[in-house]
Amino acid sequence: MDENRRPRAARVRRGSSPEVAARLQRSRRRALDHRAAVREREKIVTAAVRDYINAWHAIGLVQQRRDTDIDDLKRRIQDVTVGAANEIADHEQAQAAAAAAIQEQGHTDNEIAELLEISTKRARQLVSASGRTEAAKTGNSQPDTDSEQVGASGVHESEDSDPLGETGRTRELGHGARKGTMPARERPD
Repeated sequence: MDENRRPRAARVRRGSSPEVAARLQRSRRRALDHRAAVREREKIVTAAVRDYINAWHAIGLVQQRRDTDIDDLKRRIQDVTVGAANEIADHEQAQAAAAAAIQEQGHTDNEIAELLEISTKRARQLVSASGRTEAAKTGNSQPDTDSEQVGASGVHESEDSDPLGETGRTRELGHGARKGTMPARERPD
């Protein structure tokens, strides 16, 4: 049987010229090249689609991670903001207590403002805030006045006490008093 088989080139019809045979061979070669190119393009397109889908999935993961990180940062910002507000409130209470302590030594709002280098309005706010804080601590709506009489200067005076004799300070801060010293009744024993 193998003997009866002819090679492809031999299948060319009788009477056809070598030019027709060459043209047919070139056509077959172009068809094969075209199919190879199509298969190569399909491979490239398939790989590109795979790359696109992988990138799409990666983008989704990055967006999720971004959103989670942003939520975490927002929570941290809120925690820092609340923490700072609490610290500021504590320091403002300390400022108010300091202004009230100065007022208890007989200084006016204007003098407190001058000593603290703040506006008179701010000095009043601090003294008022100190009164509100004290009232909130004791549960009363008015500051506690003890049984002592409150003098015209706002300093507690009793009949047998000398408000300045015990400490040796004058009413003006800076004349014999040191900054940072506590009044005698506020000193720890």
